[in-house]
Amino acid sequence: MGAIYFRIVLLLCMICLQVQAQNWQAVDQQLDKLFALPDFRSASYSLVVYDTKSGERVYSRNPDLLLVPASSLKLLTAVAVQDKLGNGYKLKTTLQAEGAIDTRGHLVGDIRITGGGDPMLGTASSGMKADMVISRWVQKIKAAGILSIQGNIIGDGSCFATDEEGKDWLWEDIGNYYGGGASGLCLDENTYQLVLHSPVGANVPCEVKACIPPIPGLEHTSFVRTSAQGLDDAWILGGIGQYQRRVTGTIPSGKGTYTLRGSVPDPAHMVAWRLKEALEKSGIRVDGEAISVLTKGKVAAKIKALDTLYSPSLGTILEHMLRYSQNLYAENMLCLWMSPEERKTQAASRMTAALQMASRPCSYLMDGSGLSPMNAVQGEVLSKAAMRWYASNGNSGLKELLPSIWVKSGYMERVRSYAGIAEREGKSPLAFCFIVNQFQSTPPEMRRQMERVLSLIR
Repeated sequence: MGAIYFRIVLLLCMICLQVQAQNWQAVDQQLDKLFALPDFRSASYSLVVYDTKSGERVYSRNPDLLLVPASSLKLLTAVAVQDKLGNGYKLKTTLQAEGAIDTRGHLVGDIRITGGGDPMLGTASSGMKADMVISRWVQKIKAAGILSIQGNIIGDGSCFATDEEGKDWLWEDIGNYYGGGASGLCLDENTYQLVLHSPVGANVPCEVKACIPPIPGLEHTSFVRTSAQGLDDAWILGGIGQYQRRVTGTIPSGKGTYTLRGSVPDPAHMVAWRLKEALEKSGIRVDGEAISVLTKGKVAAKIKALDTLYSPSLGTILEHMLRYSQNLYAENMLCLWMSPEERKTQAASRMTAALQMASRPCSYLMDGSGLSPMNAVQGEVLSKAAMRWYASNGNSGLKELLPSIWVKSGYMERVRSYAGIAEREGKSPLAFCFIVNQFQSTPPEMRRQMERVLSLIR
């Protein structure tokens, strides 16, 4: 009986394997029809699918193609940083007085705010908005008995050695809220609001009305005009350290006022300036200036710690980075992952080593956010990243594209990508990466066709 039972079990297993193989064969035949559509005919695309339980690749189309992933690349950044630092890791921002405080409450020295790369400092998601952070620091300085400051207010972002945009980012991106580069000292995601006048009529010039919060020295020249079709297609042009900026494109007409969001030219200086303004309003005289430093100077002879703020956990930061596709967060995470020496040698390509790939994936990685159009990856890189993320975090940070299909999406001109997990009832989840480059259809139509493809792999 034992031998007969064994044979029956073996036969059932073989039938199950054949059914599974037949299922993928059927999927392949259906995909042949979809990939023959005009939407895909002139495009470059890759689809790679892994079984999360066995770790085996169960399906692929064009797996060796190097394609631009856009923001799906953030999954790779998230896994690499999580592997190195762990989900419980926290970043700290410190406030200190450097110099002697005499009996009259005069600080003969500087106040220094030292960043630790926390991209959530001063955001609503962190539980303490920017104004609250600044107010807290004013109170900490008063509590230390400081009534006047004979030195400077220093914003210190030297933990990352430099503030800069990612390599090969587009000029039309870097002046906008999503185009700020890595920054050792951040506040409110290093953004500001630019308020424009939106008059009635088509093709009417739009003047700049306000910058919130005000940034000393920052000037905008507006070439923006109204759009009768209601198009919001305006950009702020200008990068790190550039205080003369152009604003171009169109905004909807007849709105009265219309707001764009830009990236702060010098985040560390902005933090120092806001604290200096708040101190003076509270009655504390500051004789020096608000300045920023990107390299450490001499250590002061006398230092008094005034405050330390800790970031949310790394797991929370990574989840927020993925869910809201925050480029600043991704660039800061990449800087945390690499040593200062590595950051000088374009070591981003070594992120792939952190995933311990079993095969030989080829990648060209220029940043951690996917904003560079010069990034190029093979599909299995992001499929395996999705598998690693899911093993540790489930679908946290991913968005539900279709029922039970959770993704980190990516989009830029003629690029759409999805990397994530397809959960299946009674079966192990599938990790996948689906990238399409250089398609000729409209972005909404390409999204619809890609969703049709993904609905077949479950």
